[in-house]
Amino acid sequence: MMQITDSAQAHLVRVRKERGFDEKQVARFVDNEGRVRLTFAPAAEPGDRELTANEITVLLAPEVAGRLKNGVIDARREDGKDVLVIQRPKVAKPTSA
Repeated sequence: MMQITDSAQAHLVRVRKERGFDEKQVARFVDNEGRVRLTFAPAAEPGDRELTANEITVLLAPEVAGRLKNGVIDARREDGKDVLVIQRPKVAKPTSA
């Protein structure tokens, strides 16, 4: 199951406020030509999956949820600014006997 860190939640709350959205808006990750894109929406859409988060409701659109299965949404500092990072689980390579 996809997870979200506390730092990513705090980042999403900050971005929502910076973009002028009120606290009722939810963070929603959608597909944008094969890339994951963050949007804000008033509510979930059919098929959305909700991540467990304390500070903000976080949704994954159906086309994104399957691709990000078992990953982690995190935030970190890059080039002087905070960015969201999606860490996908590493797939174990088969070993030969």
